[in-house]
Amino acid sequence: MQIDNERYFRKELAALMASHGLRGGELRGIAPACHPFLALRHARRRAKGLITRRELATRFGLHESREFDASYMGFAVKSAEVGR
Repeated sequence: MQIDNERYFRKELAALMASHGLRGGELRGIAPACHPFLALRHARRRAKGLITRRELATRFGLHESREFDASYMGFAVKSAEVGR
């Protein structure tokens, strides 16, 4: 049985935000535009000090994705009722 990670993730994140009086907005994944093996190579070169953080960011070429595997971005809005 395969678990739908995205649905589970959204549900857990929504519950966590609600416990802090936040209402979740849109979520998107973040992924490197380069091949995963190249991403690993670039990350190792950065760890060894062979390239700068700026060079790493340029080589990764991060973009929006539907996948939440690497990372995600989104926003939340604080409920007006909290703190009254």
